[in-house]
Amino acid sequence: MSIADRITRLRQAAQLFLLWILEQGSIVGIVKFDHESIIQKKLTEIDSMISRNELVSNLPSEPKGRTDICGGLRRGFEVLRGDDKQVAGDEIILLTDGEDRNVTYCVDEVAQSGAIVHTIALGRSADPGLEQFSLRTGGKCFSATDNLNLTGLIDTFSDISSGSGDDITTPIQLLSTGTKTAPGTQFSGSVSVDSTVGNNTVFIFTWQLAQPQVSVRSPRGNVYNNSHLDTDPAVRTACLTLPGVAESGTWSFTVLNSHQTTQNFTLTVISKAVNECVPPVIVTGIIQKIEVTYPEPIIITGMVSQGNRLITQANVTVIVDLDNGKLLRLPALDDGAGPDTTRDDGFYTCLFYDYPQDGRYSVKLEVLGEGGRVLVVSPKEHTTPTNPASCKGRVRRSVDFDQQNHKGLGNFSRSAVGGTVKVTGVPDVPQDNFPPSRVTDLTASLINDSILLQWTAPGDDYNVGTVSSYDVRVSPTPDALRNSFSQAHRLYTSSLYVVPAGQKQTLQVPLTALPATNQSVLFFALRASDNAKLTSPTSSIANSPIVTFARKAHKATVTTPSSASSRPGSAVPLLLSLGFISSLCNI
Repeated sequence: MSIADRITRLRQAAQLFLLWILEQGSIVGIVKFDHESIIQKKLTEIDSMISRNELVSNLPSEPKGRTDICGGLRRGFEVLRGDDKQVAGDEIILLTDGEDRNVTYCVDEVAQSGAIVHTIALGRSADPGLEQFSLRTGGKCFSATDNLNLTGLIDTFSDISSGSGDDITTPIQLLSTGTKTAPGTQFSGSVSVDSTVGNNTVFIFTWQLAQPQVSVRSPRGNVYNNSHLDTDPAVRTACLTLPGVAESGTWSFTVLNSHQTTQNFTLTVISKAVNECVPPVIVTGIIQKIEVTYPEPIIITGMVSQGNRLITQANVTVIVDLDNGKLLRLPALDDGAGPDTTRDDGFYTCLFYDYPQDGRYSVKLEVLGEGGRVLVVSPKEHTTPTNPASCKGRVRRSVDFDQQNHKGLGNFSRSAVGGTVKVTGVPDVPQDNFPPSRVTDLTASLINDSILLQWTAPGDDYNVGTVSSYDVRVSPTPDALRNSFSQAHRLYTSSLYVVPAGQKQTLQVPLTALPATNQSVLFFALRASDNAKLTSPTSSIANSPIVTFARKAHKATVTTPSSASSRPGSAVPLLLSLGFISSLCNI
């Protein structure tokens, strides 16, 4: 990526943040840092579009010198003390694409200040120690690659908000997409505006070289084109601001590349809640760790909610930017199998483990809800993933459960950042270091003179592929299976026909194949193995009542498997601290 392209991307993302994301009453200042740190704008309260545009006009636009991250942060503290002489509880957004060898010297100083630092690493050369500021101060950490047809930097700014954190007043990202488009061809698609949103709806287009021909069609057929856009040629953005409340339904768009050269386009659609008594649907990305060492997988969870209710039966896709020009799309499931602990609880989970190289991997979630199919349910107490080192998207306050006036949602679209994970220790030559996932839904049922065991099959690599075999054990006590699995009685499974990951696996065990016991209940557990002899953790434990019988040698018989169908209160000061190095892009 050229220096100019990177500066433009920064200005596009920061402009969207200042104009459309930050709530009224937010207090913002801007500092730029390179070899020196300069206050671009002292603390300013956002009370109108005039104040927003004034902040935009002070965004840095020229590259200079090296990166002095600590100098930028200290200058930021100077700005934040401008209102109450304090920095504790104030927030800093720290963006850099450069490396600072002295960055470790000020981590303790920043942590002791009480300020919250959100970090954005832009490109591969961003300082490897950048995330320490987020970890030590309780901030969020993000990264964005140099892939021009991606919206990573815009998405990151969209996920940071300094105001009340209220669902009702916070902008919701409905869509965030982009593509490389050849001359004379178009980039097209659609976005669903559901009944919970529609206020202050904005379509924000960006381009790389020349403004495209844009067409947006409402559900009733009204067409908006370039003549309806507010355009900023210098930053290469154009905004369509819909008057009043946007129509509910499917909005379609086309972006035609009328330039003679292939270029990249992006589109971001944001909106706000329509009714203060009906909270909007939101998606919150949760990553359990922000640093992992190969071959440990990354657990990615998307929580889909409306107020304090959770939404099930939605389609959730996790998009991982591999920083090599490619994207990996993974389905996140709420099926209670593999990494997902509880079925139909509104938490959709997937694993990412196939790392091409060491580096930072940014994660994004896309959610589509089909009207008449999704369900809004009360939360289950045990479902929320927790981890003190988590780096997650925003979690917002909303209308209390008993005040919600729920009605049919219709189709809805949502997009959100999941966060960033730094991966180390990836071998140069690919290896099979990934065992099958733990089986979490094992059940046992007494049917006539046999026990029917059922579970969702894991895969050769976690929940992908097909395992080689199962080791099924039975015991009169669950503790024996937990603490000494290999010592428990083993059931014969050599004739078991294994099915691919995600399908229902069954094993029918005659009572005569079980060990002799005077217990009225027996307990079952299993482990799965792959071709590399890697073994899953012990499964959940199932139990079934039995009848007393004399032990006889007998093999388990197999039933034919069938495929599975499928901060509240007043605003606090926020500082934008932006820094680049000259060899890449200086601000």
